Amino acid sequence: HTRPVPFATYYVPLLPTTARPPVRRVCALRLLRNFSALLCFCRRAFRRRQLSSVATITIVVMNGHQDSVVDVDVGKPSFPVRESPTFRIHVHNFESLRYSAESPEFSCFGRRWKADVYPEGISGESRGMVSFFLTMCGEGDDDEDSFSSSDDNSDGDSSSERGVRVRFYVSVKDLDGKTLKRRGRSHDFTSCEDEKGFVHFIERRLVTGQSNNVLCDGTLTLELRLKSLTRKNNAPCRPFVPVNPLAENIRSLFMDEATADVLFAVWKEDGGEATNFHAHRLVLRACARNLAAFCGDPPTDDSDGGPLNPISIPRVDPHVFKLLLFYVYGGSISAADWRRHARDLIDAADLYGVVNLKLEAEARYVKSTKVTVRNVVELIAYANSKQCAHLKELLMDFVVQNKNDVLKRVASARDVPESSTMFTDLLAAMAREERGNEDDTSDEEGLDTLRVGELRRRLHDRGLDVDGSRETLVARLREVVSRKSGEKRKRSSQDGIVEIE
Repeated sequence: HTRPVPFATYYVPLLPTTARPPVRRVCALRLLRNFSALLCFCRRAFRRRQLSSVATITIVVMNGHQDSVVDVDVGKPSFPVRESPTFRIHVHNFESLRYSAESPEFSCFGRRWKADVYPEGISGESRGMVSFFLTMCGEGDDDEDSFSSSDDNSDGDSSSERGVRVRFYVSVKDLDGKTLKRRGRSHDFTSCEDEKGFVHFIERRLVTGQSNNVLCDGTLTLELRLKSLTRKNNAPCRPFVPVNPLAENIRSLFMDEATADVLFAVWKEDGGEATNFHAHRLVLRACARNLAAFCGDPPTDDSDGGPLNPISIPRVDPHVFKLLLFYVYGGSISAADWRRHARDLIDAADLYGVVNLKLEAEARYVKSTKVTVRNVVELIAYANSKQCAHLKELLMDFVVQNKNDVLKRVASARDVPESSTMFTDLLAAMAREERGNEDDTSDEEGLDTLRVGELRRRLHDRGLDVDGSRETLVARLREVVSRKSGEKRKRSSQDGIVEIE
């Protein structure tokens, strides 16, 4: 960060995307060797004190006229190096300009800036040179470094008047991406119209010469990069505001025996001792309505406060029940538990009314289950029994796309599920296949072919229950649409508007 110009430059050819695999391997090994050599070079330069303790390696990946820049900081800076945005300033009709060219204002680090380019120099002594200056115009639109509090500015000074320390780099590249000139400078911009730059930035002949291949259709492109260097002793104090602790406080009540007013006893299917889980009626009533119904009425005020009577929970594995209870208290289930117990969690969540857990477990189960012609019938039966509308929808899509193979399987199977909604779901899948899975319909007639995810989203936006089969979801949404249409017709009749159908 102490040198305005690059200390060293390496040009490394990258592997072409259309090359054969052997060529790709050779290019990849060459790239790794060059990058390793660059790191070794930096290490030697540090030991010889040719570089400061803080250096930046700028990796430019060139692809035609576009490039992407990635900064790798070597060492920890003694000051906070904030976001370093890059602005490209395009000076059109550069050769015909005789006076200064002023850029529009742009915002960065809570300030407004502009760039001034002098194609023939700023004064007589700089004739034949291109001059560049960066000017701070005032307070910007973003709030990144703006502090307009009355406590901090009791004397009436604005944030821009306090100033900001900035290091900026200006570079000119040819059309091949090679840097012809790059200069950098640090400056404390303390007030409006404060400017800093380079009188002798680059020779004009280097820009206008055809052999240098700099101008693109008469346009000069300058690359301006800004870095905010605010030392800790000058940085204003920012308040620390912790997040709302409600979610963490509820999660801390999980399995808290001291404050619990419910005790569950979960038995394994093979017998043995029961596993006890302590819980709270208030949390269960809000997040697991069916499980709260198992608890009965809360104890009266004249209760003796003795030990809690255990409530027996059948047909659930203790570990699955623990995951369900942890989810009810706001916890997150690990990926390994999702892989092993997604289907078990669907069963438990459906049994005890934890709708969000059921929907998430259904999505995880769909993602981890491979649908084949052999298991599609069994999965349809399971989706019907648990009212997993999303799973059933994907299974119907599979049936439509593989109808011939599925038909052969169904003709020879004896355990084909019988459902009154099977025919409706199949028709909906066929209709989506024909019209290209569009979910932008809003009329009452188009609700039957909407995706389950879209139906659930619309119901959730209206504060309605999102659990149930496709037919249940459509019926709920159709009732809302019909009610809104009736209210609209009523308002129209009151306003004297006659509708002709």
